[in-house]
Amino acid sequence: MNQPPPTRQPHQPIKDMPIMLGVAFFAFCGLVYAMLPGTGQPRSASYRVQSINNLKQIALALHNYHDTYGELPPAYVTDQQGRPLYSWRVLILPMLEHQALYDQFDLDAPWDSPTNLPLVLQMPEVYTSPFFRQTQLEGKTPYLGIVDAVDGGTILRPGKGRTLQEVPDGLGNTAMAIDDPGRMVIWTKPDDIDPLELLTMAPWDQNDLHGIQVLRGDGSVHHLSEQERSQLVDLIFCDDGRIPKKGP
Repeated sequence: MNQPPPTRQPHQPIKDMPIMLGVAFFAFCGLVYAMLPGTGQPRSASYRVQSINNLKQIALALHNYHDTYGELPPAYVTDQQGRPLYSWRVLILPMLEHQALYDQFDLDAPWDSPTNLPLVLQMPEVYTSPFFRQTQLEGKTPYLGIVDAVDGGTILRPGKGRTLQEVPDGLGNTAMAIDDPGRMVIWTKPDDIDPLELLTMAPWDQNDLHGIQVLRGDGSVHHLSEQERSQLVDLIFCDDGRIPKKGP
């Protein structure tokens, strides 16, 4: 004997649907809020990783420059009177796959000459701050060399390149450049940061990195918070006795 088909029950509305939709909406808003600059960790952490990648590309370009010319680029090129012309960031352009941009520079003229000044606005992506991408349109970068313009005791020194063998403290124990999104400079301009200025500048944790990224001579990148500022003291100069020299 055939059984009659089961009677379908009429659709029952879900009484808690408004509540569920409300919870989902606020969860979505919370996620968006967390991803906004300065409001949560996910976006900040992503930008920090991008900053590290930029610094590693810069380090590779510096080492490739050394392989090509037998020394690192000077912190800035000078004219015959010793006046600064343009930054090391210009010199490593071919190593960053920007040969065409490099070829547009008048290498005998300063960064703000009629030929070179318009090139400021063609700043490569690798020099752009992940935290302030709009500064690319202004030609401003947070990637600064640590430059001792008085005694030339840093890896990058004015007017004259340095070989990697001229770093007796060891490349991994010597800082070469930093990322400080709280301080921007025009990328072609011979403008970096002095060691003393770096050690005494405003608290690092007031910028979007909550510290600074430090690029060492071996290409490694380390984040230093305000509480770790003292660690930089032994990393600034090429020869401060951190590692004893060999020989007499």
